[in-house]
Amino acid sequence: MLGREFLCLNFETGGIAWRTGEVTQSAVVFADGMLYAYEGPKKGIVSLIKATPGGFERTGRFTVEEGEGKHWTHPTIADGRMYIRRTNHLFAYDIAAS
Repeated sequence: MLGREFLCLNFETGGIAWRTGEVTQSAVVFADGMLYAYEGPKKGIVSLIKATPGGFERTGRFTVEEGEGKHWTHPTIADGRMYIRRTNHLFAYDIAAS
């Protein structure tokens, strides 16, 4: 099912360390050892995933419900905040460690 899965590659060998269908077509950004995956174009689910070759571990998720149209943009992270734009709406989420 390659192409509709989220997977982790071993860059030294080119082999797949793990794969999952729990997260699919996503824009992904990395910060503080975590992956933030924003699924589009229809889902709008944001998943927080541990960036480890040991296996897939989602530690949180929420859905962007405000705004209209498809979920196309990449999330951006700056100064402890994640920004997501959906059409004419801009959302800022506090992701700084407490």
